Amino acid sequence: MPKRVNDVAGITQLPNGKYLARVFHRGNEINRRFSTKEQAKKFRFATLANLEQCPQEMRLTRKGWEASLAGPRGPITKVFDDFAEAKRWTTQTKDRIAVGTYVPDGFAEVTLDSLLPSWRDSKRKASERTLRDYDSLLATHILPEFGPKQLSSITEDDINKWVTDKLQSGVSPDRVTKSVALFKQILKFASRRGYVGRNPLTEIELPRVVKKEQVALDVKQLNSLAQECGEHGFLIHALGLMGMRIGEALALHVEDVNVDQWKLTIKRTWTIDGKGQRIEGPPKNRKPRVIPIPSNLRPGFLDATKGKAPGDYVFESKRGMALNDGSFRRHTFMPAVRKLGLQGVTIHSLRHTCASLLASRNTPIPTLSNILGHATATLTLNTYAHFYENDMDQSMAEIGLIELH
Repeated sequence: MPKRVNDVAGITQLPNGKYLARVFHRGNEINRRFSTKEQAKKFRFATLANLEQCPQEMRLTRKGWEASLAGPRGPITKVFDDFAEAKRWTTQTKDRIAVGTYVPDGFAEVTLDSLLPSWRDSKRKASERTLRDYDSLLATHILPEFGPKQLSSITEDDINKWVTDKLQSGVSPDRVTKSVALFKQILKFASRRGYVGRNPLTEIELPRVVKKEQVALDVKQLNSLAQECGEHGFLIHALGLMGMRIGEALALHVEDVNVDQWKLTIKRTWTIDGKGQRIEGPPKNRKPRVIPIPSNLRPGFLDATKGKAPGDYVFESKRGMALNDGSFRRHTFMPAVRKLGLQGVTIHSLRHTCASLLASRNTPIPTLSNILGHATATLTLNTYAHFYENDMDQSMAEIGLIELH
């Protein structure tokens, strides 16, 4: 039977002449075998000394020093042979968890370049045009700076310097803001998968973006522009009075024009696929909408659809194909705008024209939103609230007529 040697507590000599050192910690017995008594004593005394300064998150097990922490996605456990290394890891990891920068082992090596394929695969609802815009921002502004960097190493200071450098190099505030928004989206994806802790873009102060003035035409200007556009005058009127996006109008088929109920169904738009080819796709908010056709446009729609098959385009080129947006802008629209001296007018100004005309006629925001095909009425209000200023004056004037007693 083993016997105690020299009355040293916790050290026992075994029948084979070796020495067994025993330590009890939190109800568990930890023991090691040594060739000499001095080795056993040294182990036991060192272990007891370590236990006196052992953090609550650590314990001694048969496998070694085990550290257990509550991580952002569940318990984190790691075993170390060396007490000092275990304590150092525990302290550092606790601090990282506290400030939101903890990343699990094996994830810290992930770079932005290596993450992008899986992020892009997750963008199933994005249109080809949107993905192409993302690729442009990435290639031009984000990847040259952060592509090869480990995601876990990117700090808020890195982002702030990048934003400042971009602005100082002449990149527009709007372009910088879009780049930051995209990068933030990507890092949010990375955070959900544990590749980064706290998103370093959360607190970034973005540059002020001055919104471009929304130019709307009055009725006289709209008529002049339509007349100047010659054979495409009806398209100008349709855009200015019904608020369609140019891609939506040029993607209209004859079957989309219901001349019995005088309703127009907008369910397509021209877009660009991943190969840079023009293709038909769903509207911007991916939802079709039906718009009543005003009486002053009905003769034009009858003429534009007369003698055509249901699948033919309403607005065609001389070759019978769908009118090309770019060609129409270059050869017809912009020359007419310049000739009339219309400052700041673009094809999108016709959409603003529709919004302005409807707002001046006290059209409710939800109705205007449905006509324009906005995703929410809030978007419509944020975009066109200034068109309702005169309506506000009139409304308050009517309030002033209420007799008070």
